[in-house]
Amino acid sequence: LGGIIAIREMNARVVRETGFTCAEEVLYPEIFRYLSDLLSYAAVGAQVREDQFHRMIASGVGIPVGMKKSDICDISVMLNSIEAAQHTQDFLFRGWEVRTKGNPLPAILRGYVDSFGNSMPNYHYENLQRLYEAYGKRDLAIGFIVDANHANSGKKCLEQIRIAKDVIHSRKHSADIKQLVKRLD
Repeated sequence: LGGIIAIREMNARVVRETGFTCAEEVLYPEIFRYLSDLLSYAAVGAQVREDQFHRMIASGVGIPVGMKKSDICDISVMLNSIEAAQHTQDFLFRGWEVRTKGNPLPAILRGYVDSFGNSMPNYHYENLQRLYEAYGKRDLAIGFIVDANHANSGKKCLEQIRIAKDVIHSRKHSADIKQLVKRLD
């Protein structure tokens, strides 16, 4: 309980002091409701995206939720998670019967670390085109987020600017990728 109170106060303080709302990785769906009014975005991590409970919770929250992808070669697990969370779900949650409407989730491309400890990015043109084609084979709302940190940049903050520019460059050269990458002017 003390941890939930502390994290809620930390998020409230960020909103008060900056005017920005936070994002959260949904590690423990049971406590999400204690923070949901303070968050603008949530993510389901690569380690739990196959968990049905996380998928069901993601289908019913009132904010965007993204499913992370860790393995550069296989996007099917992430797309299965997105598909499950974009559909309506009926389940029990804390003693209540819940029916969700589904959530138009994006994918989160964050790169991964290979078995040798090397950061392996997945934001390049070919990765984005492959993701677009995979979305086209399913009836999914299209969208994704490139996490410029983590393994995409090797956690080097100055690389994040270059990565964002690379994604925008890919958008300029492909109408398909342009549908995936939304630009706010």
